[in-house]
Amino acid sequence: GCQQCGEHTFSGPGASSCTSCPDDMFSAAGSTSAADCAFIPCPAGDYMTESGCQQCGENTFSGPGASSCTSCPDGKVSAAGSFTVADCAFAACSAGDYMTESGCQQCGEHTFSGPGASSCTSCPDGKVSAAGFPVERSLQLDQHLLLIAFMRAAEETLDKMTAS
Repeated sequence: GCQQCGEHTFSGPGASSCTSCPDDMFSAAGSTSAADCAFIPCPAGDYMTESGCQQCGENTFSGPGASSCTSCPDGKVSAAGSFTVADCAFAACSAGDYMTESGCQQCGEHTFSGPGASSCTSCPDGKVSAAGFPVERSLQLDQHLLLIAFMRAAEETLDKMTAS
């Protein structure tokens, strides 16, 4: 008598044997054509393409069985192959900035930070800084005021040169 083909195989009408599905593909028992063979669902962090599972790229993620990757929310990043939106996070802040729930924020005047900071540090007595200054640029008060005067003079000179 006739026998049903098992999982991962198929056979057409009048066939004398079952044919295996291509590599990485499966089918239910009793499948009748190659069209019944499908790729095994992709694991989380991958998505299905015509040629099989591909890893999601950086700044995207996917759950198991995905047909595409989802981009991380605005401003957030993730490693390639991420599984969930929880894998998306803000990139570490640069010196002069600090991390908040909504991303990097610039340190205020008279404060400073190093790279990856979660808060800003007040300048020691006798030192000041402009907003966004990294730790290595905290200046003595007189040096800071001299820098401001120099920058204003340079701007005025540049304005005069571009006006003529």
